[in-house]
Amino acid sequence: MNKSIFTLMTAALLMTGSMFSSAYAAAGDKAAVAYASSSMKLVDGTKLYLGPDATHLLKPSASFKVEGKDFVSFENLTGADPSTTFSGFVPFELRNVQATATGATFELWADGKQVVVKAADGTVADGGVGSNKLSELNTVFAVTYASADDKGQVNFNKLYTSVIPTKEVGLSVVAFTNSIEWDADMLNEYNSKGITFNFAADNLVGNVFADEMKAVKAGAAFDSWVAGTYFVKGAAADITKFKTTQSAENAKNLYFACLTDDKYVLNGQKAGEGHKFAWVKGETISAAAATLSKDAAFTSITEGDAINNENALTLNMAPTIATSNPVTVGAYKASESDTKAYVTAFLNSSVVAGAIMLPATLGTSTYLDASVLLKKDAVNTVNIYFTSGKQSVDGDANQQYEYHKYLVAGAGASDYQLEARAKSEIDLASPMTQWVVSGFNGKASFTLTNREAASPANELVLKLKATDVEGEYEIESATPAADDAIAAGVTANSTGNAGAKNQSLIGKTVRFNSVATTKTDGFLEMTKAEREGGFHLLFSGKVPGGIAEMYGVLSANNATGTYTPSENKGDYAFTAEVVKDGTPAVANYIINDVDAAYLDKDGNIVTVKDTLAVPSYKLVVGTNSASKKVLYLKKDAVTTIDKDDANEGEFFFRKNYDGTYAMGLISTNYAGSVKATAKAVEVNAAGTAFAAAGTATLYVPTISNVTIKFNDNSDATSLPAEPRHVSFDNVLGSVAMQMNKNNLEEGILSKEGLTFWLDTVGKADVPKFYISRGVEGQDERLFMFNSADSLGIFSEDDAQLSENKNYLLEGTASDPKAIFRAATLTAKDTLTTTVDGDLIKDDLKAYQYTIQLNDEDVDNEYVVKSVKGGWLYALNGKLGFTSDPKKAMVFTLGDEVPTSNDAIEVSEVKVIAGEGQIQIAGAQGKKVVVSNILGQVIANTVVASDNAAIAAPAGVVVVAVEGEAAVKAIVK
Repeated sequence: MNKSIFTLMTAALLMTGSMFSSAYAAAGDKAAVAYASSSMKLVDGTKLYLGPDATHLLKPSASFKVEGKDFVSFENLTGADPSTTFSGFVPFELRNVQATATGATFELWADGKQVVVKAADGTVADGGVGSNKLSELNTVFAVTYASADDKGQVNFNKLYTSVIPTKEVGLSVVAFTNSIEWDADMLNEYNSKGITFNFAADNLVGNVFADEMKAVKAGAAFDSWVAGTYFVKGAAADITKFKTTQSAENAKNLYFACLTDDKYVLNGQKAGEGHKFAWVKGETISAAAATLSKDAAFTSITEGDAINNENALTLNMAPTIATSNPVTVGAYKASESDTKAYVTAFLNSSVVAGAIMLPATLGTSTYLDASVLLKKDAVNTVNIYFTSGKQSVDGDANQQYEYHKYLVAGAGASDYQLEARAKSEIDLASPMTQWVVSGFNGKASFTLTNREAASPANELVLKLKATDVEGEYEIESATPAADDAIAAGVTANSTGNAGAKNQSLIGKTVRFNSVATTKTDGFLEMTKAEREGGFHLLFSGKVPGGIAEMYGVLSANNATGTYTPSENKGDYAFTAEVVKDGTPAVANYIINDVDAAYLDKDGNIVTVKDTLAVPSYKLVVGTNSASKKVLYLKKDAVTTIDKDDANEGEFFFRKNYDGTYAMGLISTNYAGSVKATAKAVEVNAAGTAFAAAGTATLYVPTISNVTIKFNDNSDATSLPAEPRHVSFDNVLGSVAMQMNKNNLEEGILSKEGLTFWLDTVGKADVPKFYISRGVEGQDERLFMFNSADSLGIFSEDDAQLSENKNYLLEGTASDPKAIFRAATLTAKDTLTTTVDGDLIKDDLKAYQYTIQLNDEDVDNEYVVKSVKGGWLYALNGKLGFTSDPKKAMVFTLGDEVPTSNDAIEVSEVKVIAGEGQIQIAGAQGKKVVVSNILGQVIANTVVASDNAAIAAPAGVVVVAVEGEAAVKAIVK
């Protein structure tokens, strides 16, 4: 940004009305921080800088208390040069201005605190000294004027205390403001769609500048045209051509704001004044460029008082048609009572007494407020979510786009890179997907820094433009701006025809979704109980023929064995020790500090650091019973070694998007251990040993995905791994099912719930279950099924278009239904499913669930989580799966266990379940109702004998004997 410093225009050329906060106007722009003599009005609210000269300005001191109230004074009376540093320089504000016979009195405030000096001698108050009394301090200042013409102006050259006798404050303290020269780039940036100029008059005549236009800077004469800033309108391509190559030829098709020979008749008009502006075609100007171009060229555009009258601009020219120049462009009014104002050029220093010249004020801005991405008093961290592009088509590499994907930092072959990835491919809680808002240029460009990645994909500078959709922004420019900035994940069409292309960020539209963060996001931080309770490491990854899973065990199955891969867990678990040393030694972490920013209470940008901590551990394999030495994993070879050996290892665990971890090894450089090419511990290709220098990296694993199996008591949080019958009950209803119009048995909430079979799956530390319901007269059961893979709309997780819409939970954008699909449990952990006569190979994870306590301190309140992903919940009475654990339904489990053929005693009555019947003993003369679990009545009769038999279908039935509690029984 090129801002030159100019002296203030007179008060008549200044106009109130701020377009955006001055807190952001000069952000990062050191050149804007300079000041010139001021002749502003001395009124309440005027802001000014104070000092003996423009290079020695006064700062407010640190805040101090007097009688319980906060005050500031002047930091010193020698001042400091703001061109060296602007830190701490803020404008002072006038309050409670009172006119006197020879001048004025007023209060000075800074940062919301009143300025005081010593009453006795006018010197700086002793901030913080407890003996200070308010009566000893001066809170009101005074100025006097040498001439009556100066009254009410801020052109004083000395500042005094108001007490009698008055004391001078400092040495010839003068008031200043900053004046900024605008260039063409600044104007076009102010409104990227096209700038306009307004003038503060209700009845304005001849304002050609109300049309959207672009500013073009001609830095040197061309084709007899003069240098200057031109205001043009026309086709965007023609404007771009003219800006790129300034020539009479390229100017022909454009229109230029130009002074003409046509004049207004103005009161008090002087020769050469009152000329009208018009849009003149470039070819006309080119025909007489030596003269006409001067009537279209602006020599300077100045913001005279940037702290009180932002965007009020003085437009200067040196045209040929004026009898003398330079001239100032403004809206001329003969007097305050004049009903019209005329946009014209006026000879400088020749304003008729009583006449008013109104400056130009910039119209609507496309600048953004800092609050778009910066929060008050809190750092903002976001996921960047694309809303532009097309829906990607599943399975078609040439139809992959950024639409509904996320901008993340990925790892390439040699370094980090920007990628557009679907939700299912990433973990939104990972620091690789998190961007810290770390800066704002005061206009439209925000700096965002990735929490984990290093250069070149760690920092983005995005110039944004608001779209018509609230919360969505178009990226106008970006750094980095390479054409393949988001190549990974936006696959190129190798044929070069229509389809996905590697494109830059420019032109994309995005949303910024704020996310909560913790210091250790993306990395495993073990609790003390987990570290000391012990754990096993299960390594997994894709190999030819499927997925390989191998534990790390001691080869001799004792504390002295070599650590090797095995399909069995082994007997010796790890414990972990938090590392107590390392570099840096401040804590037990690799520290990544990135810049972060927020707004303070006054709207100023405050910069702090966002710290990402990576916990690292030494892993204890076991205890040697003979020597009592603790053994550790070793570096490089990844085997056991005696404690305190120079090669003992130190490891950390970086979370993968699927919930597993990559196991990293600390190198000699802490900070260098987390990088795009950092190696991960893996099982070697032969499956016989571990390696820390193989092909696997933290971000591109092979057989290196680590699942950490803690030796906790899973039954304390999970339903015990025992087959059983249960009902799932909630205050809103119990789990049941119904056939919908698409012939799907969908899960619902009902007043009358069903009883389900729970079958255990494997021997996992956290038990998994199949949830099913028997089908009368058939071997098949209806198994609860997570229909995520069957969704037939655009999947938000995968950013792909799929096939069947019937599996979407109504009222959601992407949550799958919970349905019940017919299947046969042919062997433990094996289901076969037939749909429309075809054998379907479903992902068994879609049928498997964990059932865990919602709160360890509350018994029998469980949540159901699909192994496929998502918690069971209800929306409008229908069941589905949500990725938000806060929405998970909390169920109590019905504990009635039906009998087989054992007798159930109901008072003196006995109910015996047999084959195809229920036998009722001791109920002669009583009414008996037998119903199925859905509530359908099978029998409703008064038994005539003391040992009656009632036919009933196989399955669970409910028997209600008059005067007794209902019971459940299993009929064979």
